[in-house]
Amino acid sequence: MSKTSAKRFQLFSILFCVSAAIGIGIWAYQHFYASKHASTENAYVHGNIAKVSPAVGALVKDILVSDADKVQQGDVIVILENTDYRIALAKAKADLAVATIQLDKAKAEYHRRTKLTNIGAISSETILQMKQAFSAAKAKQQLAQLNVEQCAINLIRTVIRSPVNGVVANRTVELGQQVNVGSILMSIVPIDQLYVDANFKENQVKKIHPGQSVSLYSDMYGDSVMYRGIVVGLAGGTGSAFSLIPAQNATGNWIKVVQRLPVRIKIDPTQLIKKPLRIGLSMHADVQLTSD
Repeated sequence: MSKTSAKRFQLFSILFCVSAAIGIGIWAYQHFYASKHASTENAYVHGNIAKVSPAVGALVKDILVSDADKVQQGDVIVILENTDYRIALAKAKADLAVATIQLDKAKAEYHRRTKLTNIGAISSETILQMKQAFSAAKAKQQLAQLNVEQCAINLIRTVIRSPVNGVVANRTVELGQQVNVGSILMSIVPIDQLYVDANFKENQVKKIHPGQSVSLYSDMYGDSVMYRGIVVGLAGGTGSAFSLIPAQNATGNWIKVVQRLPVRIKIDPTQLIKKPLRIGLSMHADVQLTSD
């Protein structure tokens, strides 16, 4: 064999060995890892954001929190001017006192006239009128009592408290502002109850089922921190199906695009306490598949 042939044979041998090694490596990866895992970097942190809004309208007297502040459920976050509501409560209590006196008077008069009926000193028509007056006074007293309770509730509502544990975000309310019922003052993100929506390709979700374990990595902490997750469920449709302008595929220039289906993943809450995340952060999700 000539020198050239020997060198050519050696090169082909090396090329064959390298190709075989690559092929074996790809087969091993597919067989031992890829077939048992489904991963994506198209995953983001989400949470059920609490929108804080007043139940009564008034001027803002004090604001006790700012963006990025941590709050606990029940903490006072905004105080509204309550003068009008204190006056309304005082008036309601006065009206209740008057209604109670009128009820007692109507009740006493009705019972007194009823006794006179037994000796024929008063007509049945008069008794009926007194009974109706007593019923009307009783109803008026009950309405006055309800009005007192409503005014007391409105006064309590001038002190706005945090509905959940979390972090204040997107605060829009300012001192002296006139706020109305239902207007959004701020948002509170419950950072200990966050979850991940991982968007897997439609050809990846065949073996993904609720209850499977998920390894999660955040760009915020890098590969040094792994979050443990559990698949909660698969969305009812792809993102494009719920877009404001859904795709119209019944056209002549249709091109197939691989769709992605959101998979909801619950994060271990104990890890969120130690290494808190924030809504919108990117995540890498790796689902450990189980056989069908």
